[in-house]
Amino acid sequence: MRVRPILCAALAALLLPTWAGPAGAAGKFAPHRALYDMSLKSSDRDMSVLAVNGEMMADWGETCEGWTLEYRSALEIEVPGEDAMRITTNVSTWEARDGLSYRFTVRNVERDGDEERIEGTARLDGKGQGGTAHYTKPEEKAFTLPPGTIFPTAHTEAVLAAAGDQPASFRRIVFDGLSTDSLFDVSAVMGAPNPDGGPVRDAAKPIAGLKSWPAHLAFFHYASQDAAPDNEMSFRMFANGVEDEMTIDFGRFKVLAKLKALELSPRPTCK
Repeated sequence: MRVRPILCAALAALLLPTWAGPAGAAGKFAPHRALYDMSLKSSDRDMSVLAVNGEMMADWGETCEGWTLEYRSALEIEVPGEDAMRITTNVSTWEARDGLSYRFTVRNVERDGDEERIEGTARLDGKGQGGTAHYTKPEEKAFTLPPGTIFPTAHTEAVLAAAGDQPASFRRIVFDGLSTDSLFDVSAVMGAPNPDGGPVRDAAKPIAGLKSWPAHLAFFHYASQDAAPDNEMSFRMFANGVEDEMTIDFGRFKVLAKLKALELSPRPTCK
């Protein structure tokens, strides 16, 4: 079951920050640290997954040069007839403010001590142009990024910018580097806004009252001929880019992430 790389890739578009979008955009992203409880929302009829339990933490930081993410998760996945899979993931990324440079480091460790490391960098030749991705781990390789490729921060900016008074949709090619096949054609749909955000749990009090939007992302491996997405994600996004709840759909099962704690971080003072 390809749980580990799919999970990393599915979360990537939401686990990286954005800056202020163009005029008319939903708002300005707030650097913050968020902790989520993870659980199984549903499984298919053959019960290929019996339970999912764990936590994920994401710490988004803003610098004068770009954006950073430190992400950690510990998940236990129970499947029929096997010992529970326990996967611990650590991710560190950086993306330049101009959206042209990106670097990534991933470390996955399973219960039996089996470890996977993914490291590399990517660069675009300019806005709207292609570029090159270069992996140094698990093995040395490089490949060309097609014209129109963007990195996760720029994609989140596009999601935030699309959130307006009317429903909207768009598609982008996104490279995130969080697995060894990390080039995706991502379809995004933004729904109509809720002006006061809607009800929130205690953990989300710092964002209570902000405008929010329902959103849906579908991830297709780039150039794939499959009509169905590789995985999907639905969430509620607030005007500062924070999500309080998300559902990650892997086809055979769905995982629910609920905000457990939220701390907004200060912005740097830049010239």
